[in-house]
Amino acid sequence: METFPGNRHIYSYNEARRIAKRKLPHFIFEYIDGSAGSEFGEKKNRSYMTQIELKPKGLINIQDISTSQTLFKEKFTIPFGIAPMGMCQFVSTNADNYLACLGKEKKIPICVSTVASTSLERYWELSEGNSWFQLYVHSDIEFAKKLVQRAADTGYKKLILTIDVPALGRRPREEIAGFKVPFRLTPKIFLDCALHPRWSIANLISGIPQPGNFSKNAFDRSGGRGIIDWDFLKELRDTWKGELIVKGILNIDDAVKVASYGSDAIQISGHGGRQLASMPSPIEMLYQIKNEVKNKCKLIFDTGIRNGEDIVKAYSLGADFVMIGRPALMAIAAYEKKGLYEMVNLLNHESGLTMAQLGEIKISNLSMNNIYKLPFDCEKEHEN
Repeated sequence: METFPGNRHIYSYNEARRIAKRKLPHFIFEYIDGSAGSEFGEKKNRSYMTQIELKPKGLINIQDISTSQTLFKEKFTIPFGIAPMGMCQFVSTNADNYLACLGKEKKIPICVSTVASTSLERYWELSEGNSWFQLYVHSDIEFAKKLVQRAADTGYKKLILTIDVPALGRRPREEIAGFKVPFRLTPKIFLDCALHPRWSIANLISGIPQPGNFSKNAFDRSGGRGIIDWDFLKELRDTWKGELIVKGILNIDDAVKVASYGSDAIQISGHGGRQLASMPSPIEMLYQIKNEVKNKCKLIFDTGIRNGEDIVKAYSLGADFVMIGRPALMAIAAYEKKGLYEMVNLLNHESGLTMAQLGEIKISNLSMNNIYKLPFDCEKEHEN
């Protein structure tokens, strides 16, 4: 485990969130913090994550402890990457640069969203190849295929097909706050911006963020996305020569079928709770899907990671790799690049401390043997 350099600004996710809420305009904060509907799904997942009890183990020599992890035969120095997040430049005009530099310097995967504010080619260049491309398919399948070809031509080796947005989830908090894409300067938004002059001046200088992989005004956030099906996945698997990851799985039947189609990994994700308030808890589905899929393909987990103990819990329940989202954005909103790096250092350090308490020196050794108690029924069987 890398020596913890000691943070000066970021000491917890909740602290970063509190500072981000103060520094960002209200409509931007609600965009990154809000979830679908009543937000019950996200809260339930966080409750389950918190209630999982780990099993401490003593009198074990842990001096060679390491938080590094290997996935697809690549070794990463820390046990998590950055999940795909669209339009991060709304948080900071330099957010994409910070994330790309993080990938380059930490040698971890940065997942580049189809609707990132920076083009996939520029992201690849800035991260020096430490990027994976995430594909959203909107109403134009031919455009999606061109994006895939662009990614392949650029050098991307990992493609993430996101399937959990057949229609954009309704997020009341961002609706009430007035967040819209394309950006619209209403009197309410004008006042919000005026109360946050640092953010507003930076965006006036840099220009309002636009999706970098689309021509100007070509992206419609509210447009239809339910056009892809199993035939599209099969075609994608036949044409994409690198590793293929299918993201947004919370259904055992889907997981089994995706694995049978030759996908290299399943990303168990609730989209940060932003799609379905009544979703099953992703951390529970990680356990259920692991038991069903076993070793047929790799399992990547995201949704609800807030600290190093959460990361260790995900690995213990069967994840082969973990991705974080909101912690990175909140840290950038709070303290720009230094906030992001301190958050990453903190999560890595906490992961190592947790492993030490469990008597484990390798991430790959974590298993259900490290779990003392689960808040959900571990005997639940899959029902058709």
